[in-house]
Amino acid sequence: MSKAFAVLCAVLALGVGTLVVSAQQEVVATNVAVDPCADPAKVITVGIFTGSAMQRDQLVAIDGVERIWLCGFWVISNATGDLSLYFGTGTTCQTGEDLLDRETFTADLLPAEFVSGGISATAARSETGHAFCIERHATMILTGHYRYVQE
Repeated sequence: MSKAFAVLCAVLALGVGTLVVSAQQEVVATNVAVDPCADPAKVITVGIFTGSAMQRDQLVAIDGVERIWLCGFWVISNATGDLSLYFGTGTTCQTGEDLLDRETFTADLLPAEFVSGGISATAARSETGHAFCIERHATMILTGHYRYVQE
């Protein structure tokens, strides 16, 4: 212990002064997760034009070691009905499915628009080894696009 510190402690012990300690703390961020959707070099944009049948289609295929980061989804429907977005395994996400969103298109809003996600931000993230699928619960034609990162 330094002599100056010992004197300061003695003065405080007598109740003569007040000690104000100011310390600068260095904060180092480790393992900070960076949103992959914020990196334009990683984002893939794909157009959508689907047939009219009621069915589920795989939009991004399964990769056993990677996740899908859904950055945004925009679609217009020509008819009323429900539309669902899923992550899951199997050719149409039917196994281990995870419902992301379901939107109902009503006649008074046609052509209807469904927007999910934002700019440079993840709307949803799959488990490792899951695909991304869309399901039409009615006969409808969809046009639009989606943005994703797979890593």
